[in-house]
Amino acid sequence: MKITLLTTMVSLLISLPAVADKPEWAGKGKPTAEQKAAHTAAMQAKDEGADELEEEMAEKKDKLKKEKKAKKDKAKKAKADKAEEGMDDDISDDMDENKAKAQQKKKSMSDKTEQVQNEATKGSEKGQEERQGRKKWWKIWGDDETAPAQDSQ
Repeated sequence: MKITLLTTMVSLLISLPAVADKPEWAGKGKPTAEQKAAHTAAMQAKDEGADELEEEMAEKKDKLKKEKKAKKDKAKKAKADKAEEGMDDDISDDMDENKAKAQQKKKSMSDKTEQVQNEATKGSEKGQEERQGRKKWWKIWGDDETAPAQDSQ
């Protein structure tokens, strides 16, 4: 039952376009010279109207482009004027920031060297001796003079 219904539906869908009526223009043969001339005249009139519209659209686009360019130029000029006014302030601010960073870096370097020296004097005498005898991480491949002599037994 389902298969019969399905095949009927498919055959109807396929055959409907074959049964359709012919369009009015179909089957009348080749157009006459007068019909061809009328058609070309109509197409030329349509093209001329389209050309006029294209020219108008091109003029409007050019006008809009000029307006946008003028706005951009005006904005750039205003931005440049503002930048020139604030440039001196920015330069002095940058110089002050660089000086402050340099001073802070010097202070941190001196703090680190003091910290290393303070750690060397902390702890018991035995711990101090062991710390002095340790191999430093940056001297792992070379001969270390501060390393304690190994006893061979």
